Amino acid sequence: MMSVANGQAAVPADRDRAAAPAASSSSLTTSRGTDDTQIIQAVLSGDSRAFEQLVKSYGVRMMGLLCQMLGNEADAQDLAQETFIRAYRKLSRFRQESSFGTWLTRIAINLAKNHLSKRRNQTMALPQMAAHSFVDPDTPPDHVSRKEMTDHLTSALEQLSSNHRTVLVLRLLQGMSYKEISQVLNCPIGTVMSRLSHGKKALLRKLSSMNVDLEEVRS
Repeated sequence: MMSVANGQAAVPADRDRAAAPAASSSSLTTSRGTDDTQIIQAVLSGDSRAFEQLVKSYGVRMMGLLCQMLGNEADAQDLAQETFIRAYRKLSRFRQESSFGTWLTRIAINLAKNHLSKRRNQTMALPQMAAHSFVDPDTPPDHVSRKEMTDHLTSALEQLSSNHRTVLVLRLLQGMSYKEISQVLNCPIGTVMSRLSHGKKALLRKLSSMNVDLEEVRS
């Protein structure tokens, strides 16, 4: 079993192991595509150590995503580990119809959604940076404190459906494009836009019920 402690990568010893997150690239659709293809071919040809390069490229990003989805670093570490293990085991099934990063993100999201469904009665912690994505930047600082907003958002997001929470995290926190999200979730761009719109409205309704006055939600 791989370890993600201190972000150090462990080289997989066989097809049932994967390396730990170490570093990430910046986009799902960058020039890494060609490099990833070559690395994948090397792994499938028997060079299991080559998988470590994929872990180093995408590990930190997967940890960040899972922390935002789960709000718990320990759980995120566990699921990051499981994400790479599953990717390693299923690498021969990767058809390269999307980028490796998109495929990997899809695995992580599915694991996170399954995990969240098992702990519905627990609170999902929201990263501090989430407040920046929803609060009008012109709102006076004394109108609502950053901590208050984060607490309200934590409670509101926890009450949203899995679909709405997922698109909000991917779009507003991960900064992914509609196309990238559609590839990750394997649904049309129109569906992504619809879920995002309904998700924002649902979030505002939850916040309004808490007497939170938000003047503007960023698009």
